[in-house]
Amino acid sequence: MDQKTGHSQRDPGWRPAVMTENMETIEARVQETVDGVMATLHRGLEGFKQLQKMIDGAKGAVDTMIESVQGTTQDTVGGVKPTADLLEYVQQNPWILLGGAILMGYVLGSLAGD
Repeated sequence: MDQKTGHSQRDPGWRPAVMTENMETIEARVQETVDGVMATLHRGLEGFKQLQKMIDGAKGAVDTMIESVQGTTQDTVGGVKPTADLLEYVQQNPWILLGGAILMGYVLGSLAGD
């Protein structure tokens, strides 16, 4: 070792060779890292595409269910409407219904009494 400068008496040409080798190693590691990140991003993108397909399928199922419930509700309302109309008619015309019931009782009683 040289006492004045603190450096060893090596060949000064060794530094560029070592630096070139180190740069190649660093470049290879960086490339591996970039390739790994790209592969991870690709897998993530594929996962998101699959998730989107699942969401679209679920949305379709929910839409179908909503249509079914709406149809059932409309059918139920259609079935209840005549009953509601009859009750409304009875509430508006109670004497007509009472008279009809008395007349029906008289007719049935006459038929049964023969």
